[in-house]
Amino acid sequence: SNNTRIPELTHLNDVFKTDPIEQAKLFNSYFQEQFSEPSAYSIPIEFGHRDELHIDFDPIRVLAVLKNLNPSKAMGPDMISGKVLKNCCYTLNTPLSILF
Repeated sequence: SNNTRIPELTHLNDVFKTDPIEQAKLFNSYFQEQFSEPSAYSIPIEFGHRDELHIDFDPIRVLAVLKNLNPSKAMGPDMISGKVLKNCCYTLNTPLSILF
C-alpha cells in the first residue's frame, strides 16, 4: 500500500508544509496548542489513611472484574471499550492493579 497516513501537504493556521520533518513540527505545534497551562488552584487534599476507602486492587480481583465486563455497554470516559478490556483481561489485570 502507498498509504503513509501522513498527507503530502499539511497545513496549520495558513502555514503549509510538504517536508516530513516540517510536517512533524506542525503536528507537534497543533498538539501542543491543545493543552493549557497547569492549574494554579490551591485545593488542599488530605491523603490520610481511611479504612472505609480501601479498595483491593489485587491482580486476581482485577482479572475477575475484567472477565465479567459486559462488552455491549458503552465506553467510559477513557474511550476504551468493554470488549477490548474483556478480551485483554489476562494482559491488563497486573498493570492495572499496579497503577491503582
